Amino acid sequence: MFVLNQNGHYFEIDTQTLSFAKDDLQNCRIFDEETALLEEVCRRDGLEVEDIAGSTFFITVKNGTPVMIDDRCITHSIDTSVEMFVSEFAL
Repeated sequence: MFVLNQNGHYFEIDTQTLSFAKDDLQNCRIFDEETALLEEVCRRDGLEVEDIAGSTFFITVKNGTPVMIDDRCITHSIDTSVEMFVSEFAL
């Protein structure tokens, strides 16, 4: 599942390893494919897909804990519900 939050950040959610309730997301758009997500980001921000390819944050489970892996492959622990984290995330 692919999600664009209200702050313009975008995520791939690993729903195979992570329990996730998409109905609990707030002010987010859900996409079935990464291509559709990236095209929407480009449309909103005036970018080209080539400019942002590979920059989707990945949410999964590592060692039994939900984590976000950023575009630099750095792992960040998620200390709240994944739905709240994705909904509110901002840099």
